[in-house]
Amino acid sequence: MLRLFSVICLVASVLLASCSGEGGASQSEDAKYDGYVIKGQTANYEPGTPVRLQKVVGKRAVPLDTASVKADGSFEMKGKLEEKGFAQIMVGNNQAFVIADNYPIYISIDKNNARKYELSGNKEINTLQSLTNKVSSGVLSQNRDYLREFCDTVSSPYLAYVGMQYLKTDKDMDIYEKVDARFKKEAPDSELGKQLTQFITQNKQQAAAAGKTKIGAVAPNIDLPNPEGSNMALDDLKGKVVLVDFWASWCGPCRRENPNVVRLYDKYNKKGFEVYSVSLDSRTERWVQAIEKDGLKWDSHVSDLKKWNSAPAALYGVRSIPTTFLLDKDGKIIAKNLKGAALEAKLAEIFG
Repeated sequence: MLRLFSVICLVASVLLASCSGEGGASQSEDAKYDGYVIKGQTANYEPGTPVRLQKVVGKRAVPLDTASVKADGSFEMKGKLEEKGFAQIMVGNNQAFVIADNYPIYISIDKNNARKYELSGNKEINTLQSLTNKVSSGVLSQNRDYLREFCDTVSSPYLAYVGMQYLKTDKDMDIYEKVDARFKKEAPDSELGKQLTQFITQNKQQAAAAGKTKIGAVAPNIDLPNPEGSNMALDDLKGKVVLVDFWASWCGPCRRENPNVVRLYDKYNKKGFEVYSVSLDSRTERWVQAIEKDGLKWDSHVSDLKKWNSAPAALYGVRSIPTTFLLDKDGKIIAKNLKGAALEAKLAEIFG
């Protein structure tokens, strides 16, 4: 199943792999620097082992700087960052998660126990390390109140962002919004802040959609153009059992499921089964080619050609494809995400 990605997941996964003690060199929170200095001391790494500083951007790691381990196990990187943000220091294949800015960071890492690297620097880095320790030790697993207070009171919105990740959006959306507000006020140009705003917007849309597309609800109407430009409304299919199928030409799992949907359409169409396909494509020609190649013979093919910005995808809370909704003759949702044998069994139950 193809999914949208949030940077939140990656940051959390890196933190969970980190554990160390506090301490090390410390700098004044108010100290100003012309650039960053990352000084490392390693153990059990071969001289020449590559060291990379990489900005964390969603699932991607964008190169910022490189160095190598010296004969005495040390390494050093210097430079100037255009924007503060999350980053990882890669020593060989081992990673250490940091908040990168134009200040010193000190790291000690042993290849034989690389998960227990030690970070220190200014107050922000030291607080990050302290929080990481608590997360790794399991102290925070049942301590929601601590995390809420941490996010409310910690000095840096970046640290608040880290703490926020261990709170659930359905119970603590107010904290997510507070952190978002801090970025807008304290770091308005931050790409991370913009991503957080987008994440919150999508999460709220999905929560709203969940209520509209729960089992038993009347499916929201969709009225979009087909490949020829003529609008086709989902409501026009009331009186039939309808599979609303969100898919795209570029979606491998969707294309692999299409033969099964075609087979079931052939089997049950004359008994009152229809398919309403909503494509998350962005180019008409690729959409049409996929329809023809996969033999999607039903008439109802619609798209606004906006890919993941698709209006019906937002309306239905679709964040991965294929996603399907099975509607009864009154347009009520009776099942979700049926495919393969499960879809066939449900249609057999309905039509006999």
